Amino acid sequence: MSCRFYKQKSTDSNISRFISREIDRQNHLRNSLELEGLEEQVVDFHFNLLQFCDDLSLYICLNKPNTSKEDEIFMFKDGFRQKFSGLRQQMNAHWINEEIIKVSPFPFKASFKVSIPYVEITQNEIVQFGLASAYGRAKEQVRNVTISD
Repeated sequence: MSCRFYKQKSTDSNISRFISREIDRQNHLRNSLELEGLEEQVVDFHFNLLQFCDDLSLYICLNKPNTSKEDEIFMFKDGFRQKFSGLRQQMNAHWINEEIIKVSPFPFKASFKVSIPYVEITQNEIVQFGLASAYGRAKEQVRNVTISD
């Protein structure tokens, strides 16, 4: 049994049950939205686009502002995993400074700003207070970022 977001076969009954329910849910959505005739290419494009936006938000959240390419989280060092027809190269991102991320090739019509609320907790705080308590004690902050070409 396989699923778009989980490509490996699993022997874990919980994972298999989840994937089975997810496939049923997706089929129900396709039927209720009358997507049966929609070409798989269109669905794949929109699925990849959604995954790219999710990965871009992870890129912003998991890498500290102005992180060098060498110091980025491993999953982004070689670019984003999504491939789009019409783009000759893999999309890549890197911090220009504390507030600007350059995406290349640039898949959007214009630069734009995003504001992402977050909390930051340290390993020491987790050890001292526990994860839930450390999270509850942390002050919410906002990271403002411009996505640019």
